[in-house]
Amino acid sequence: MNAHVSLQHIELAQLMAVLNRTALSIVELSNNDTAAVFDGQTINIIYDGRGSESIGLFLSNAYPVESRIKYVTENLNRLNEIKKDLLEEAA
Repeated sequence: MNAHVSLQHIELAQLMAVLNRTALSIVELSNNDTAAVFDGQTINIIYDGRGSESIGLFLSNAYPVESRIKYVTENLNRLNEIKKDLLEEAA
């Protein structure tokens, strides 16, 4: 058994956990104007009268860990922007 775990893999796991929590918090913010559904891999957000957005949150293990960290980080930044906008709309 290979017990070697790189710091990058730990970083990726932590980022993925934060991304999952952020996606779930966006689903919880769904209201009459915005509906969000998260299936564990993709988040779909429908903005009433303004269109929709679908984001595949993770890359497969076929990609290098560096690419996966970058992808997850970019998606986390996008979800944080969406969450901020939803919170502003609710205020």
